[in-house]
Amino acid sequence: MKKETLSAILVAAAIALGGCSGTSASPNQGEAGHYTIPLAENANAKHLRTVIDRAAEKAGWDVAVIDNTSSIASKYVDGKSASVVIHHGDGVIAFEKNRSTMSDSDFEDEVEGLQKAIEKALQAPQQH
Repeated sequence: MKKETLSAILVAAAIALGGCSGTSASPNQGEAGHYTIPLAENANAKHLRTVIDRAAEKAGWDVAVIDNTSSIASKYVDGKSASVVIHHGDGVIAFEKNRSTMSDSDFEDEVEGLQKAIEKALQAPQQH
């Protein structure tokens, strides 16, 4: 119940704040807080959601679904927090900084770890 309440609060905060806008200048990191993973093929949304959720949770992030193609992931380390909105579709997985009480470098390290975990999960053979 506690995790469900936290997830509901995170989703409400993400929707209320609206996240950041902008485009990435490079395939992996563009403007501050924007990261992307290009997809070799258009995987179906359900498969991407499963891969993203499992990889994020394995990397220590809590994930709450916003809609069919977006989630919010949050992580707490040493009393500091970070959250990102993850969008997937149109041949890319994109990360937008939502909120953080971490230093910029710590936030970037955490999001890069999340990105690498998802990239690794995408490269793993699909299990049926």
